[in-house]
Amino acid sequence: MLALALALALALAAVSVMLSACTPTQQGGKGFTRESLAVADYGIFDLGIADINDDNRLDVFTSNHSGPQSMLLNQGGGVFSDGFSNLKLDQDAKFPGLAVVAHEPAIDRPGLFINWRGPKIVVRAHDLDRSGGAVSGTMQLLDPEKLVIEEKKNFDVSIESVPGANGITDTVIRFTGHGDGYFAFKPNIHAQSIRFRIDSGIPPQDIHLGPGYASPAANEFTMDMRDRHGMAWADYNGDGHTDVFVTRGGQSGMMWMMPGDYWDELLIRRPEGFEDAGKSLGLVKHGCSGRQAAWIDFDNDNRLDLYIVCGRGFQRQLNQLYHQNDDGTFTDVAQAVGLDIAIEGIIEWVDADGDGDMDLFWASRDKFLLYVNDGGQFSPREIGANPARRIPTDLAPADFDGDGDIDIFAAARGGNSLLINQDGAYVPADLKPLGLPRKSMAANWVDVDNDGSVELHLMPGGLFRRENGVFHGVDGPDVRIRDRVSPVDLTDARVSWFDADDDGIRDVVVALDYVIKKRKWAQWYARMAGIQDRLGGLKDYWDAAYFRGTSPAPNHWLQVQLVGPAGNRPAIGAKVTVSTAQSAQMQQVGFAEGSRYSQGHYRLYYGLGGVNGADKVEVRWPDGRVQEIRNPQVDRLLVVDWAAAQ
Repeated sequence: MLALALALALALAAVSVMLSACTPTQQGGKGFTRESLAVADYGIFDLGIADINDDNRLDVFTSNHSGPQSMLLNQGGGVFSDGFSNLKLDQDAKFPGLAVVAHEPAIDRPGLFINWRGPKIVVRAHDLDRSGGAVSGTMQLLDPEKLVIEEKKNFDVSIESVPGANGITDTVIRFTGHGDGYFAFKPNIHAQSIRFRIDSGIPPQDIHLGPGYASPAANEFTMDMRDRHGMAWADYNGDGHTDVFVTRGGQSGMMWMMPGDYWDELLIRRPEGFEDAGKSLGLVKHGCSGRQAAWIDFDNDNRLDLYIVCGRGFQRQLNQLYHQNDDGTFTDVAQAVGLDIAIEGIIEWVDADGDGDMDLFWASRDKFLLYVNDGGQFSPREIGANPARRIPTDLAPADFDGDGDIDIFAAARGGNSLLINQDGAYVPADLKPLGLPRKSMAANWVDVDNDGSVELHLMPGGLFRRENGVFHGVDGPDVRIRDRVSPVDLTDARVSWFDADDDGIRDVVVALDYVIKKRKWAQWYARMAGIQDRLGGLKDYWDAAYFRGTSPAPNHWLQVQLVGPAGNRPAIGAKVTVSTAQSAQMQQVGFAEGSRYSQGHYRLYYGLGGVNGADKVEVRWPDGRVQEIRNPQVDRLLVVDWAAAQ
């Protein structure tokens, strides 16, 4: 018995060591400390930075499909508090807190509980004395395949398939519960509208939906999940408050076949919180399985337009470019301007040729393309084959070599690429002689020490500094994987750098996705370490961490925030050049963006090295106006208003 206990203790100790080897270090690397940040990390789709509440402090957001989301509002000094529900950002406005969760909430009151637990919907009755101890009703949903009740206790459940619209089968679930009990099933189509009718005498206030225990207004109600993906933050209507566009999934690529009216959300900031106006403004889904979204003024009319990258389902889906009309509504002009792309990929908007308008860099599984903007019309220019043979997971733009144009690093699991801008044309570089890793999952250019030269941060891989044309690894936030002994694999990453506490030192939020290996011993290790309980039956989990920069930089710095015209308040498309006695650094609004599918980080960061000040800040606004600020004060945030250039 003693030997068995000792063996078990050693095994658990080994698990602890293995897991620590797979997570960010507690210290975070030289110059960083890991601090608490309560990110909703169940099923993360994207993570990014935005000034959500317009207080000039940078906040953290996540989109998690239909899972819990975070809107971590910066209270100052790097302290955050979640304002998600207070801002009325819930997926279903009728039911605050409704989300897909790993575990059901506590069953601590009488009633009928309806929860989406992982991939399953669970209906549970508890202590229904007020309704005679019984409950009955129906659920109706769209499902092309026969549903199976996978779990049940003290419930009689029948399933009936009935003809629906457009050839899709409607499924009706009839249930009757006797005393405390439950039933659970897995829908074949996620994030759809599910209609409920509770027939028994149970009052609506005893019906509890989601972890927030929200109750419907009546015994007939509909539960909706939005399946949120890319989130693009900007002041769309020029009222001084940040709004957000959210693109949703396309019902597993089957939305085009399904009855009903579907649209993406355009959540407008009101005094009481956000309100969806997407449907009324002409944002039609057309079956688009939305992935990436970006605000862009593609025709330089000082009004933000919206580009949406669609995933590919059963239907050939075309990307959408919604041009903003004079009245604030939108019209899809993608086909008319040459951007109705029908292959899957990821984008970055850059002024590649320096002519003042924004071009579209497109990376697909097979190749890289540049869609050159000529007066609002786009023509494709092939750059070359994508050596990864997989869609890149991240695109990071920067003028890393200081020659005044925009280069792009593409991170990919199948193989990284560095595309160097040569007179407006991108030329792939050979990574091996440059000293850069062959594969990564996330990439950011960041001047960690404010010396005026950007480093490349890769996950996994770490921080790489360029010296004499070659990159060398230096200390920084990293993840270390020991595949031979680890029960988990790192499969995805999200990384966003920002200055959380306004001290001029860059901080970083990192979210990592791990998948438990299928080998039996790995499953056993995961159960013993408590990971399986956290997963709620899933095979992967996310771990999020906040690394705060702590090394006082010996160098001066300047941060720039632009305030554009009413139709483009973030000044998307503007370029800012900061000149000192030693250098001239050019950045485009959006260079600091670290999210993969979203948008919202518009601040620009400049390290000034050992010089005591900057000679000039030059702003080239999207409409062609040029504004100069001479001898600005440094070691602070400089706010530049477009109105001052008039």
